[in-house]
Amino acid sequence: MIASSSQSASRNIEVVHRPSSASVSQPEEQLVTDFARNSTVLQDGYEAPFGYSRNVQTILSSLRRNPRAFPSHPDRTFHLLEFADGGNTQIEVSVGDDAPEDLETYIGVHGMAGDVDAPYIHEILGPLIKDGCARGIVFNLRGCGDSTATSPSLHHGGSTSDLGAVITWVTMKWPKSKIYIIGTSLGGVIAAKTIGQWGDGCSVSANSTSFCLSSTPSAPPVPEHTAEIKAALAKSLRKIMSGRRIVPQTLTKFSKGFVAATAHYLSGDEFMAGTSTVNDLPNIRVPCLAVNCTDDPLMPGEHLPRSQAMESPFAVMAVPKKGGHLGRFTTKRWKKQHGNKRYHTALVEEWFKTNDDLKQLRPRPRILHAKQGFVYPEGHPQMAFRETTATYLKLKYTRPIYPKPRAA
Repeated sequence: MIASSSQSASRNIEVVHRPSSASVSQPEEQLVTDFARNSTVLQDGYEAPFGYSRNVQTILSSLRRNPRAFPSHPDRTFHLLEFADGGNTQIEVSVGDDAPEDLETYIGVHGMAGDVDAPYIHEILGPLIKDGCARGIVFNLRGCGDSTATSPSLHHGGSTSDLGAVITWVTMKWPKSKIYIIGTSLGGVIAAKTIGQWGDGCSVSANSTSFCLSSTPSAPPVPEHTAEIKAALAKSLRKIMSGRRIVPQTLTKFSKGFVAATAHYLSGDEFMAGTSTVNDLPNIRVPCLAVNCTDDPLMPGEHLPRSQAMESPFAVMAVPKKGGHLGRFTTKRWKKQHGNKRYHTALVEEWFKTNDDLKQLRPRPRILHAKQGFVYPEGHPQMAFRETTATYLKLKYTRPIYPKPRAA
């Protein structure tokens, strides 16, 4: 039996998982338990390169620019969705509509200041969709990248409707495709909450949430970050704030202030509690891998929701001692064995290969039709969406400029 929270000094990694107590466990539960016991990448553990502190790893990750997992083809693989509350998203697909319908689909969810070009998402997607063996999808959370902010609220950890709409769109477009989710940073919070809120009716076959799981609402505030991290965070946030000057500040302060106000929460504490994953983790019913480092400067490991994760036998949490936020750079010795990739990329790749053993498709939602062409999965009207065009969005949300009247 795996201990509820086991740790090996030689591996420098903590594995949090509690096998199902049922006499007959579901295949998904057994798969998660077998992975926690037998994963080669977990057993080999992680060792940070010399001189790579948590701050160094975090900053280097934000500066790293990897090639995209697939080229951008606006003429044939771009899609636009409009949400019922006024928001919108741009979706990019790695292959055209002529690809086989039953091709596996991997959906990448970026972080707070990311977009469809987020290098950390493409780095993970690359090995999974290599040579067209699977379909890769990336999309903008509302207001990010080229998706103009057209709704009152900014994206945040509790806004699961955007991802839910994209998942529903995929089930309608490719009903025979198995769906996998990859969420990083804030995208990991959104991914975990989405599949938790969907419960048994979730259409996703497996989920990987890297560097994401938000702490318990009662946890103390995240410690003040270094000046370098705060400056890097402010630079990233300017991308989604139309270039406005953002004063360097902690992520907690920015979230409790500006983001909470746009999301119509009465207080910052109410916002943090409402967007935490702790209430949704026990309801997860599909295999879920979470990777969070103990020394993450944005989400310290001592505040991770370990007890809540252990309430679901479908979840396994890997907690390396080092790695920072979106870091996990590896040594030369480790690369000789696992290839030239970061630790989380190798772990996620092994995770999804394990999930290939589950051949059965997850249930597809019943689609209901609303007014003006909007559709949504039954029981989730907040995920209502419709396909649209860039021209329509431009005409709808661009304020017309009228000529000035001539002087008499």
